[in-house]
Amino acid sequence: MSSHAPAPAARTVPVPSSSPTSATQRRGLAPLTLGAIIASPAVNWALLAAVMAAAMHFGGSSARACAYGIAVTLTMMITTVLTYFVVRESWRVPRPWA
Repeated sequence: MSSHAPAPAARTVPVPSSSPTSATQRRGLAPLTLGAIIASPAVNWALLAAVMAAAMHFGGSSARACAYGIAVTLTMMITTVLTYFVVRESWRVPRPWA
């Protein structure tokens, strides 16, 4: 028997009457709300194009390894900076301890 509790149900967000029509949503112009996740088809397609362009640009495996290292380093740097702002602004931690 599994001791895992069932996952909580996703919350639905009320949609205002002035929201885009379903045809607009199908074209990828309006984001889809999936509980707490907001997925924008236009952003997803742009990310796909950027990843494909980067994969074609870095031809060899050593170049891809360098690009991967740069991507990981930038991701950690961006995460650290954003965490600092969350600690300072949302948690109201004083500057010397943030």
